[in-house]
Amino acid sequence: MTEVLMPAIEGALHFGPFRLLRSQKLLLEGDKPLRLGSRAFDILTALAEQAGDVVSKDELIAHAWPDTIVEENSLRVHIAALRRTLGDGQDGLRYIANVPGRGYCFVAPVFRPSKRVVASESPAAERPIHNLPVRLTRMIGRSQFVESLAAALPRHRFVSVVGPGGMGKTTLALAVAEDTLASYAHGARFVDLALLADPQLVPSALAAALDVSVAIHDPVAGLVTHLQDKRLLIVLDNCEHVIEAAAALAVRVLKAAPGIHLLATSREPLRAEGERVVRLASLAAPPESPHLTAAAALGYPAVQLFVERAVATLDSFELTDADAPLAGELCRRLDGLPLAIELAAARVGFFGIRELVARLDDRFRLLTNGRRTVLARHQTLRALLDWSYELLSDSERVTLRRLAVFKGGFTLESAGAVAVDSTFGVVDVLGDLTALAAKSLVTVDVNDEVTRYRLLDTTRTYALEKLVRSDEGPKICRRHAEHLCELLGATNVDAPATVRSQWLATYGRLIDEVRAALDWAFSFAGDPALGVRLTEASTSLAYQLSLLDEYRVRVERALGDIASLETPQPLVELRLHVALGAFAGQTRGAHDVAKRAFRRAFELAEQTGQTQHRIESLFGLWVGAFATGEYAESLRLAEAMAAEAKVDADAVAALIADRMTAQSQHSLGHHAVARDLAERVLDRSLEQLQFVKSKLPSVDRRVSMRIILARVQWIEGYPEQAASTAAEAFELALSDVAFGVCHALGWAACPVALWTGDIVAARGLTQTLREQSTKYALEYWQSWARNYERVLSQQVPLVSPSDPKQSDMFGTLVAAEVGAASIARVENGTVGWCAPEILRAHGENLKARGVVAGEVESLFQRSMELARRQGALSWELRSATSLGRLWEEQGRVAPARELLRSVRTRFTEGFATADLRAADALLAQWASPRPGQ
Repeated sequence: MTEVLMPAIEGALHFGPFRLLRSQKLLLEGDKPLRLGSRAFDILTALAEQAGDVVSKDELIAHAWPDTIVEENSLRVHIAALRRTLGDGQDGLRYIANVPGRGYCFVAPVFRPSKRVVASESPAAERPIHNLPVRLTRMIGRSQFVESLAAALPRHRFVSVVGPGGMGKTTLALAVAEDTLASYAHGARFVDLALLADPQLVPSALAAALDVSVAIHDPVAGLVTHLQDKRLLIVLDNCEHVIEAAAALAVRVLKAAPGIHLLATSREPLRAEGERVVRLASLAAPPESPHLTAAAALGYPAVQLFVERAVATLDSFELTDADAPLAGELCRRLDGLPLAIELAAARVGFFGIRELVARLDDRFRLLTNGRRTVLARHQTLRALLDWSYELLSDSERVTLRRLAVFKGGFTLESAGAVAVDSTFGVVDVLGDLTALAAKSLVTVDVNDEVTRYRLLDTTRTYALEKLVRSDEGPKICRRHAEHLCELLGATNVDAPATVRSQWLATYGRLIDEVRAALDWAFSFAGDPALGVRLTEASTSLAYQLSLLDEYRVRVERALGDIASLETPQPLVELRLHVALGAFAGQTRGAHDVAKRAFRRAFELAEQTGQTQHRIESLFGLWVGAFATGEYAESLRLAEAMAAEAKVDADAVAALIADRMTAQSQHSLGHHAVARDLAERVLDRSLEQLQFVKSKLPSVDRRVSMRIILARVQWIEGYPEQAASTAAEAFELALSDVAFGVCHALGWAACPVALWTGDIVAARGLTQTLREQSTKYALEYWQSWARNYERVLSQQVPLVSPSDPKQSDMFGTLVAAEVGAASIARVENGTVGWCAPEILRAHGENLKARGVVAGEVESLFQRSMELARRQGALSWELRSATSLGRLWEEQGRVAPARELLRSVRTRFTEGFATADLRAADALLAQWASPRPGQ
């Protein structure tokens, strides 16, 4: 080789076909000068000098406009002009990238030639030792795969990259070939099999890539002869449609030529001797989160790809925090499939990201603008799937269509229930499912106890179209719904021995299947009777997933159709009414709707004459009575349920009856009885307590009984124990249904914190109640949160309580909230737990209005006496404090001091709580009576 000295311009920056001559303020494309304004030249220089690094917008403005204040829009205008001049984005070439929230980055390679550049006079020495196509776009999110494959090739010699169409297999294979090129003395050869229609031409395609002439009758022999002494990498791309020929060629070459390594890409393994299969996964996309920021989203390669390709088609595109959750949703719904993401990015300039996401259900008409230079099947999403579909056997197409009815993952058992019929056996379905998985049309998850299968969302959408257009669509949808009824029917059998987490792991993932099946069942082409059955069967699932508001609407829909059924279904109707009562009360606080539903359920139970049905309906009636503060009636119903459980020898029903009785007794003011019952329920076996009778929607017994205990403990004078028990109830509720969390907060944790004067804790707990009730659309509990917030901010009056239970509660927190209705409930004996405090608050309100002291004193005395009878030491302390202050005003300090001291000394804990501190302050004030007192 002869060295030739070539002049190099000092200070020049070279990138692509361009030279940036900084000293001359000149940009050349080849030898042609390009017109560029001075500001644009300064910006380009600043970016190119720091190629690969992000340059902030402020830095660029300071560089181009020193000592001048300009708008950021001026910078954008010059960046856009630079991109046009450089042809940025054309044919995949990129120079200037926008980094959202940070600035701009020069992404093309830049080099600075030395003064002496060596050039070769020998063209042969410069001849490339490969025919690898030049990649015009940056590969994203695959660096680990490149490293892994580069390390695997020397060990295994024969590696296949397998994955669905559009996953980026070719891009990855080219990157690996480029990365390992130096390891092969004779370079690399890329063989694109995509356009071959005849499998017999596979050897000829390799021969053409090698530039070798071979005999027509046995081309492989000539290839082997040529390759046997070579150290070479062969890339066989797109093998799936000529897979047998590609496999045969690979094995024969590898056996005869030890220096050959082979990298294949295909939608299914070649299943050839010595093959090492690497499944190419989707690009990672961010999990669903409404708080996802642009910076966090760009940490995921799927979003990186989307943004980079979007900028290539719309240079002003910038991912904002507001749009980041939408970008994440788009990438998830497109299964992290690179081709689909690129096709979507190409449409951003026309639709914008929000409209693009909204139109994804029509993705096959939407995603059509692929690059003209790629294979026809990669220009639209539909063409990509058409190619895969046409390569399937008739049997595999049938199975794929039928499996598209599953919206999410499914088991082999479920696949059989839907796809098997009289002409299509279990063996057929199993064989087809195996083949579809091998061909990357079905994903397989073996990490669970039961193997689960799933169609990628894009594949499913395509196959579902095929199913709908076939004549078997309604039949398959019916089988799907019937199978779900059978699966969910097993929940009653499993429930008593299954903890909630295990139950949800088994059945929770079915909810999307159920939604799809219900939508079909109640559609014009569906079966309303089947929809009614499935709605009833899935109410427990909805309850456990805290979908109360959604299912209130679905249950109302089912009940609207049940009257039209040819065959009456009283048990189904009964359970739908129980569910409606529970859902309506917890979501909307619609207690009138709930009570009507529970009464109808009881009527239907009487018609069936079965004890178990009476138990279910009695529970519903109890829920209705307790929710509206009718505690005496709720106690009667709890005792009736206990009697039914005894007749039926139903230990679980007896347990539930004890729990109901404990809540009713506490609410009536019988705290000691309630405490004993609650502790008895908690002493029962863990299995029974964790999850029993899923058809009866209720809070976990471990939570509900701790709610009662926390309240009783505070009332009986144990505020520290009460706070600890309320915290336990809240922690346990976090693993229960959402309204269980609301119960623990609204009925125990929040009031105990406020009663003890722990305002900081009360604020945090109230905020959590607000968040939980809002997240799960529990309007009833949102009203509780609003009122607790008003208590904390001392805003009076409160939001009008939606039921007597709220009136009772907030009367113990804000005396001004005690009105005629609250007083009447106490005087009538309707409520007992708060009665001493309501009487005391009533007395304080009368005192503030100047009512005669005798009437006020009588109320305080009644309050104290009632508190003593109930064993309610905390209420007694408040009453003694109010009465003592009244006596102080009358000059009776000594009896006031003795009264308050006699109550205060009975406390054994909670000395830092607000009521005890107030009592101690008064006792200290009264310790030295003034003269004459």
